[in-house]
Amino acid sequence: MTPQSNKYKATHCRICNSEKLYTFLDLGTMPIPNGFLEKKDLEKDEPRYPLGTAVCESCWLVQLTHVVPAEMMFSNYLYIPSTSTTMLDHFQSMAHDLIERFDFKGDDLIMDVGSNDGTLLNFFRQKGLSVLGIDPASNLAHLARMKGVNTINALFSAALSAELHQQKVKPKLIVATNVVGLRDGVPVSAGSAREKRIRHYLSRAPFLLRASAAGSAFRNA
Repeated sequence: MTPQSNKYKATHCRICNSEKLYTFLDLGTMPIPNGFLEKKDLEKDEPRYPLGTAVCESCWLVQLTHVVPAEMMFSNYLYIPSTSTTMLDHFQSMAHDLIERFDFKGDDLIMDVGSNDGTLLNFFRQKGLSVLGIDPASNLAHLARMKGVNTINALFSAALSAELHQQKVKPKLIVATNVVGLRDGVPVSAGSAREKRIRHYLSRAPFLLRASAAGSAFRNA
């Protein structure tokens, strides 16, 4: 079962809002990632959604061409970074570098949007810093709390951002790794961070480096 392809099609860049999106990889339709079926459901039609990647020709952010509603994608998410020694080493190194670079101390709050099982935040917590994770997957929020990582089990939204701001939750650093390119409406940007007087904001997302012949290379591929 394949929903109408245009229903979830992205029309604007998630960073700069440009309409210059160029699709360079189309993998057709796919089931929800990690959406493993039970035996009793094997004979049923499985929903499939368009899967492709596009690059914004204004800011060069690489992003999905279609965005399945986050409630469907992430309510029970099975990817867990702490099962990978590579990701553990990466996040440990990342936390160490950020602490050294920005000289975080004492009760400085580090917030992670899309915090998964709290792997990254746990390295900050081990250094005595306050941490707050935000993740919509209830199974992952539970794992994070078991590690001692304070986690809000919710999708990060403008409403939640406003609520945290009203509660005077003021992180010194907001991290969002591989979030912006995957879903629409993430209310985290350098601009919004400045408005809320957040000292540091780090978003990790795939970008293409702009080369002299990048445009023609895409068109002639």
